[in-house]
Amino acid sequence: MNVSALRFLSTLTLALCFWLGLVQSAIWNGAETPAWITALPGAQDLASHIFARTGAPLGMEPYYFFGRIVPAVYAGLLITLFCLPHLRPALQRPRAYRLMLIALLVALAGDLTAYWGGGWYGTGVRFWGFWVTEVPSLLAAMAAALTAGITIRREDRTVGLVLALLPLMSILATLAFAYMPHGPLLGFCLAGFLLLWLPSGSRPAA
Repeated sequence: MNVSALRFLSTLTLALCFWLGLVQSAIWNGAETPAWITALPGAQDLASHIFARTGAPLGMEPYYFFGRIVPAVYAGLLITLFCLPHLRPALQRPRAYRLMLIALLVALAGDLTAYWGGGWYGTGVRFWGFWVTEVPSLLAAMAAALTAGITIRREDRTVGLVLALLPLMSILATLAFAYMPHGPLLGFCLAGFLLLWLPSGSRPAA
């Protein structure tokens, strides 16, 4: 996949993750939704319109309906991160980067279990998918990203800095949304986006 296609994909993935974070935070937190999210009614209006036309006729709950879109975020993110080492040679070396990808794949499996399995089989399955699988895997992926960033900081300062700051971006996004997994995922999506646009020692070909 060429750089232009990857940039488009990463931008779309980042936007989708951000929008879903707004929607799911409002659904989950209700009256305690962060004020900055309630100040963006357009996101909720769009979600209500989509749900009324697609989710409601199927008898689905909004929480599970929008939750089942999250694997699309994981897919776009993983494609971006899998392709990045071909554009940023520094990423081909650290084992921690590969471990990060594996952890994200496990997190995706947990997300599918939580939102799809939980919708069919109840909160017990959602608990195992989310708290036992997805959340620990996201934490492991954040730790791996930090390790990879530190490892390659001298070889490619920009890439190393973005990866090292990824856990902080994920934590800040989680605090802002008051919701997971969209908060942690937004940090990864933002990192992938930045790595495709920022110049570095191994600048991607145009």
